[in-house]
Amino acid sequence: MSEQDILAVVRTLLALERNYLALERTALAELRTGITLVVIGPSGTTVLAYVLPLFHIIIRPIVEWIAYAFLVVITLYGLLVIYHAYRELKNTKNVLQRIRLQELDFAKKSAALNLLLKEILASPPTSHLF
Repeated sequence: MSEQDILAVVRTLLALERNYLALERTALAELRTGITLVVIGPSGTTVLAYVLPLFHIIIRPIVEWIAYAFLVVITLYGLLVIYHAYRELKNTKNVLQRIRLQELDFAKKSAALNLLLKEILASPPTSHLF
């Protein structure tokens, strides 16, 4: 392999690593959003329980039911988002393993590339998350 070929392979591997990190970052952001939605539901219900009795309106029971239903929907949607983010994080772990296998294949093709990647190849393909 020429030096240009090795540099092209290294750029490709770095791009794959960046893509993996972007996938992981996106899934973590989605997880944080889901957790926030799950926390807002019960908190909002508690606030409504104290605030709504202060308003003396005729349709207060209807407003209460609508507000509580909305907060229940927000909580359930948050749980759905958390589940989806968890699945995405598991999939990113599989992506990392595929990237490590590609690195191994490239390293076997060139001794110079093997020297560059020997620290990465010595570590097992693990994620920091799960």
